[in-house]
Amino acid sequence: MEMIYLALTCTFFSVQFIFSKLYQKNSNGSINASLWMTIFYAIYSIVFFGVQIGFTPEISTSAVIYALLYSVAGVFTTLSSIIGMSLGRVSTITTFMLLGGMVLPFIYGVTVLNEAITIPKVIAIVIMIVSLIPSLISKEEGENKEQDKKKHMLYILVLLIVFIGNGAISIITNASQKAPDAVSTENYMFIIAVIQIIIALTTAIIIALKNKKSEENFTKSLFSGVGRSYTLKAILLAFLCSALYGVCNSLGNVFSLACVNANMDASIQFPVISGSVIVLTALIAWALFKETPKKKDWISIVLSVAGVILFIF
Repeated sequence: MEMIYLALTCTFFSVQFIFSKLYQKNSNGSINASLWMTIFYAIYSIVFFGVQIGFTPEISTSAVIYALLYSVAGVFTTLSSIIGMSLGRVSTITTFMLLGGMVLPFIYGVTVLNEAITIPKVIAIVIMIVSLIPSLISKEEGENKEQDKKKHMLYILVLLIVFIGNGAISIITNASQKAPDAVSTENYMFIIAVIQIIIALTTAIIIALKNKKSEENFTKSLFSGVGRSYTLKAILLAFLCSALYGVCNSLGNVFSLACVNANMDASIQFPVISGSVIVLTALIAWALFKETPKKKDWISIVLSVAGVILFIF
């Protein structure tokens, strides 16, 4: 039964990127659009986790501190992933995100928590890092070389932010669960959602006030970039994409927890999830969004999966 749970985990964690890509395609890929995805997803999370805790969250000092750190990292990661999808491939964003969630926690565990280190794991980490290099190589420049160079530098920046951001989230989550006054996962995620809304909405309001034209409607300025046009239909579509992303993410976590409860070895579970999601996301992006992997993309995927598999040993 645990293998069915594992397969469902990989499926939902892969499918979630369909909806983040759809959100990006139906927005202008701006910072403001990225902030609203965070807000929409956080609204869904408040409802989802709020129902489980009866909308009466248990709060502790460490939970608030770690939730704040998690929220900041989460906002930057979401923002960078949406911008990155407008500049490059979904599979590349996914690879950087997942490997960041493995490489940085490993380094943190070895250097801070004094966890055991093995030669295969070190080799695996090196392979994972090397697998990221092909994606950083610039594509052939067009007529406007200066503009292409700037776009590629921005692309590299958002890839690094996604890598570091998701790694930071994994480290923060690990630390939060070990705190003496740690709260349940449901309470923790509820607090995070509330903080993320505050951060993202405040930032969106500041941007709207700064960019608002003298005679422009404030609401129109606030929702600028969320849809291809300023209509209720476009905003509702953006919310739907964010909510479906949240549903897939939640179901992925539910089945991942089911694997844990079924006593599946974590050293097998999480590397298999990471490797499967990298491959499945590339196939989904190719089938649905016509993002045909190039030679350098396949090299990156093969090396990253090889590193993930070696990490098991």
